[in-house]
Amino acid sequence: MRIAGYLLGFLTWGLIFWVSYGRGVVPLIRSLRSQSAPLAMGRMFILCFLLLEVIIQGLWVAYCSDRAMNFVQDLGKPMAYGLGFLCCQVPLAMVARSETPGSLYHVARSVIPMGLFPAFVLNPRWLLMYQWILSGFYR
Repeated sequence: MRIAGYLLGFLTWGLIFWVSYGRGVVPLIRSLRSQSAPLAMGRMFILCFLLLEVIIQGLWVAYCSDRAMNFVQDLGKPMAYGLGFLCCQVPLAMVARSETPGSLYHVARSVIPMGLFPAFVLNPRWLLMYQWILSGFYR
Protein backbone atom coordinates (compact mmCIF):
# COMPACT_ATOMS: atom_id res chain seq x y z
CA MET A 1 0.00 0.00 0.00
CA ARG A 2 2.94 2.33 0.64
CA ILE A 3 4.10 1.93 -2.94
CA ALA A 4 0.70 3.14 -4.21
CA GLY A 5 0.97 6.32 -2.13
CA TYR A 6 4.57 6.73 -3.25
CA LEU A 7 3.69 6.48 -6.93
CA LEU A 8 0.47 8.49 -6.61
CA GLY A 9 2.41 11.50 -5.33
CA PHE A 10 4.89 11.25 -8.17
CA LEU A 11 2.24 10.80 -10.84
CA THR A 12 0.07 13.65 -9.54
CA TRP A 13 2.88 16.17 -9.19
CA GLY A 14 4.53 14.93 -12.38
CA LEU A 15 1.38 15.60 -14.37
CA ILE A 16 0.99 19.03 -12.76
CA PHE A 17 4.64 19.85 -13.48
CA TRP A 18 4.50 18.67 -17.07
CA VAL A 19 1.27 20.48 -17.97
CA SER A 20 2.03 23.73 -16.13
CA TYR A 21 5.63 23.90 -17.32
CA GLY A 22 4.78 22.96 -20.89
CA ARG A 23 1.88 25.39 -21.15
CA GLY A 24 3.16 28.22 -19.00
CA VAL A 25 6.91 28.40 -18.66
CA VAL A 26 8.06 27.11 -22.06
CA PRO A 27 5.99 29.63 -24.12
CA LEU A 28 6.96 32.47 -21.78
CA ILE A 29 10.68 31.70 -21.97
CA ARG A 30 10.45 31.15 -25.74
CA SER A 31 8.85 34.57 -26.13
CA LEU A 32 11.38 36.29 -23.89
CA ARG A 33 14.24 34.53 -25.62
CA SER A 34 13.07 35.57 -29.08
CA GLN A 35 12.62 39.19 -27.95
CA SER A 36 16.07 39.35 -26.35
CA ALA A 37 17.97 37.79 -29.26
CA PRO A 38 18.28 41.02 -31.29
CA LEU A 39 19.47 43.01 -28.27
CA ALA A 40 23.13 43.89 -27.88
CA MET A 41 23.54 41.65 -24.84
CA GLY A 42 21.06 39.06 -26.07
CA ARG A 43 23.42 36.14 -25.50
CA MET A 44 23.71 37.07 -21.84
CA PHE A 45 19.93 37.01 -21.51
CA ILE A 46 19.83 33.58 -23.14
CA LEU A 47 22.27 32.27 -20.52
CA CYS A 48 20.05 33.74 -17.81
CA PHE A 49 17.01 32.01 -19.32
CA LEU A 50 18.94 28.73 -19.40
CA LEU A 51 19.85 29.13 -15.74
CA LEU A 52 16.25 29.98 -14.89
CA GLU A 53 14.94 26.87 -16.66
CA VAL A 54 17.53 24.64 -15.00
CA ILE A 55 16.60 26.04 -11.58
CA ILE A 56 12.86 25.54 -12.20
CA GLN A 57 13.31 22.00 -13.53
CA GLY A 58 15.80 21.37 -10.73
CA LEU A 59 13.00 22.06 -8.26
CA TRP A 60 11.08 19.10 -9.70
CA VAL A 61 14.20 16.93 -9.48
CA ALA A 62 14.82 18.08 -5.90
CA TYR A 63 11.26 17.12 -4.97
CA CYS A 64 11.68 13.70 -6.59
CA SER A 65 15.00 12.94 -4.94
CA ASP A 66 13.80 14.20 -1.55
CA ARG A 67 10.66 12.05 -1.83
CA ALA A 68 12.72 9.03 -2.86
CA MET A 69 15.08 9.51 0.09
CA ASN A 70 12.09 9.77 2.45
CA PHE A 71 10.70 6.44 1.23
CA VAL A 72 13.96 4.46 1.36
CA GLN A 73 13.10 3.02 4.79
CA ASP A 74 9.72 1.75 3.59
CA LEU A 75 10.56 0.51 0.09
CA GLY A 76 14.29 -0.17 0.16
CA LYS A 77 16.96 1.65 -1.82
CA PRO A 78 16.64 -0.06 -5.20
CA MET A 79 12.88 0.33 -5.44
CA ALA A 80 12.68 3.85 -3.96
CA TYR A 81 15.51 5.24 -6.07
CA GLY A 82 14.63 3.29 -9.20
CA LEU A 83 10.97 4.27 -9.23
CA GLY A 84 11.86 7.80 -8.11
CA PHE A 85 14.32 8.13 -10.97
CA LEU A 86 11.80 6.91 -13.55
CA CYS A 87 8.98 9.03 -12.19
CA CYS A 88 11.31 12.03 -12.21
CA GLN A 89 12.64 11.56 -15.73
CA VAL A 90 9.34 10.98 -17.55
CA PRO A 91 7.93 14.51 -16.95
CA LEU A 92 11.35 15.99 -17.75
CA ALA A 93 11.43 14.04 -21.01
CA MET A 94 7.93 15.23 -21.87
CA VAL A 95 9.02 18.82 -21.23
CA ALA A 96 12.09 18.24 -23.41
CA ARG A 97 9.85 17.00 -26.23
CA SER A 98 7.61 20.07 -25.94
CA GLU A 99 10.02 22.14 -27.98
CA THR A 100 11.69 21.35 -31.26
CA PRO A 101 15.29 20.26 -30.78
CA GLY A 102 18.17 21.62 -32.70
CA SER A 103 20.34 23.85 -30.59
CA LEU A 104 22.73 23.48 -27.70
CA TYR A 105 20.31 25.48 -25.58
CA HIS A 106 17.58 22.84 -25.88
CA VAL A 107 20.00 20.04 -25.10
CA ALA A 108 21.46 21.82 -22.05
CA ARG A 109 18.09 22.78 -20.59
CA SER A 110 17.00 19.15 -20.76
CA VAL A 111 20.15 17.22 -19.88
CA ILE A 112 21.32 19.25 -16.88
CA PRO A 113 18.14 18.74 -14.81
CA MET A 114 18.00 15.06 -15.81
CA GLY A 115 21.44 14.55 -14.31
CA LEU A 116 20.56 16.24 -11.03
CA PHE A 117 18.63 13.27 -9.59
CA PRO A 118 21.72 11.09 -9.05
CA ALA A 119 23.64 14.14 -7.90
CA PHE A 120 21.03 14.99 -5.25
CA VAL A 121 20.72 11.38 -4.10
CA LEU A 122 24.46 10.87 -3.84
CA ASN A 123 25.09 14.25 -2.22
CA PRO A 124 21.96 15.38 -0.31
CA ARG A 125 23.67 18.60 0.83
CA TRP A 126 23.01 19.98 -2.66
CA LEU A 127 19.31 19.92 -1.81
CA LEU A 128 19.85 22.85 0.55
CA MET A 129 19.35 25.20 -2.38
CA TYR A 130 15.75 24.02 -2.61
CA GLN A 131 15.14 23.44 1.09
CA TRP A 132 13.00 26.56 1.45
CA ILE A 133 10.34 25.13 -0.85
CA LEU A 134 10.75 21.42 -0.06
CA SER A 135 9.89 22.10 3.56
CA GLY A 136 6.38 23.09 2.45
CA PHE A 137 5.70 19.65 0.97
CA TYR A 138 6.22 17.59 4.09
CA ARG A 139 6.22 19.72 7.22
